[in-house]
This record gives sequence, structure tokens and C-alpha cells, in this order.
Amino acid sequence: MWSLLFLIFAVAACPVQSQAGTFIVYDYFKVQAYGQMSSENLKLTCERADYVTPCPGNESCPSSTDGCVPTGLTACGAPMLELAQFLCGGMPNECPALDGVYCFYGPGAACGVEGDSWCAAGYDRYALCARDIDDCSSAPCQNGAVCQDGVNSFTCQCVPGYTGTLCETDIDECASSPCLGGGTCVDHVNGYSCFCPKGHVGDKCETVPYTGGCLLFSSDAVSYPEASQECQTRGGHLVDVKEAELQRLIADSIPAGSDVSPWIGLKMSMTYTDGTSASGQLQWSAGEPDNCDLCGFLDNTDDFRAKTASCMEQHHYVCQSGG
Repeated sequence: MWSLLFLIFAVAACPVQSQAGTFIVYDYFKVQAYGQMSSENLKLTCERADYVTPCPGNESCPSSTDGCVPTGLTACGAPMLELAQFLCGGMPNECPALDGVYCFYGPGAACGVEGDSWCAAGYDRYALCARDIDDCSSAPCQNGAVCQDGVNSFTCQCVPGYTGTLCETDIDECASSPCLGGGTCVDHVNGYSCFCPKGHVGDKCETVPYTGGCLLFSSDAVSYPEASQECQTRGGHLVDVKEAELQRLIADSIPAGSDVSPWIGLKMSMTYTDGTSASGQLQWSAGEPDNCDLCGFLDNTDDFRAKTASCMEQHHYVCQSGG
């Protein structure tokens, strides 16, 4: 769409500039030039005014060389025709607004309007220059995002916590259900908080205190070796479930309906991390353990009875510390 602002202004020590119109994604200006009106002089005049030199046509136009910039003009055989039709409804040599305006036309002489003459030669006239429209001028980006202008486009760099083309959407940090143990998640901008049920503490309600120490429930599923290493990093070990009461506490601490079947501290030859053998109080699923070269977990599909699986399976885990 074309639009026109009849705005002429002069700045001390700068060329006189007049906005000639807007076409597609560029504003067009006529800028005072001095000397012979050649394509080289036009290009230099536009660059000094911090504008680009528009090509007379698209890339298939022989007069559109590397010295100009395609800005959307297409009338290669009739330079400035689109501007003349918009401004005056006719040909360039019939448009007073373009009198004395010259456009780039390949190496050598430029093509300009002098009265009734078209593609005339002249001195000290005006160069047709262009400037990419600032697509960020309307401040389209939201929520403190930074707008980056492109050619007929813009991109928004969102601040943390927002997403979307315009950064219009607050990311729901609760969507991944980060709160454990049945905790209630409250979304914030670039964060969340958990309100823990009774018996759970921690930023994610991941810790359950008990008489023998503390249980730390993981929020991710990993292999048995990874789980064991993570518990050691936290100053503990995978939980040694030696009493039925502890097994029940773990089961009750995992929300009903979840798919969490956590690793516990039984591995390979069914020994605890302290080297002792599996407790006689540990309640097993029917037929378990069927292979002593595996790792143990509590199966949520069988009332959290102990079960074995390949140590490379991915499971959540429970760390034990203290006691």
C-alpha cells in the first residue's frame, strides 16, 4: 500500500530532503545532490544521507546492478513509474512532484525528470533515495521485549518468562508439574512456587522428614547408576527400605495416580548400599526377585511393592540422608 507524507525539512549542513512516498516496505526521499547527475553521484548522495539507492527494477532489470538496492520498484523500462502513478496518476514527466528527481539507472548517467523530458541529463538536482520502513516504530513487542527491525518484518526478543511472536504469552512454569508430593504449584513470571502438603518441605516439596533422617524425592527419571551418583552428590544414598513402615511412608508420599516407581538402594546381588542383605520385612511383588543381577524399585502399579528391572531403565528415585 502507498502512503504519502508531504513533509519537507532542512537540517543545517545536511542536504534538503523531501519524502516522496512509501511503497511496499520502503520510504522514498528526494535528496539534494550536486554536480552531474550520474548513478555514481546519486549513490554517493544517498549513502551520505544514510539512505539506500533504490534500483529502477527487480533483479531481472539490466539497469539494476550491485550498486543499487531492490526496494520493490519493478518498472525497469520506466524508472519511477510507480511513484509517478501514485503521486500524480500519470507518467514521471507528467508529475511535477518528480521534477528534477533522478534515479539510479546502471553505470553512467542517471535517469531523471526535467519538465516534460524524461531520462534527461542535469546538474545539481535531486537523488531518489530510500529507507527501509521501521517495523518496530509501532512498538509491537510486549512485556518488555526488545524489537529488532528487519526488511518488512521484525522479531521480538522476549525477556525471561515470556514467549510468543510478540512475547505476549506468560510461560506457565507449572505446566511441567514441578511440585512433588502433591504440592500445589503457583505460576509466576519466570518462576513458580510450591505450597507443600503436610509432611513435605523444600522448594519443590521434595523432602519428607522421618525419624531416621530425610527422604529426598527426585523430579526426574534416570538410570540406577545415575540415581546412585546423584544421591551421593547430595550427601546421602539411595534409600535403604528395610522396614515396612518406611516402604509405606514412601508409597504415601507419592501422589496417587502418578507414574512414579522409584529406585531404592537394592542392586545386583540384592544388597543394600551398606552391604547388608535384603530385609525379610521388604514386601516383594509375586515372583520377585526373579534375577539377582538387576536393580530394585518400588512398583506403583503394585502398591509400591519391590520389583527388579534392568539398572539402565529410567526411574525416579528416593535419596536417604541422616539417621
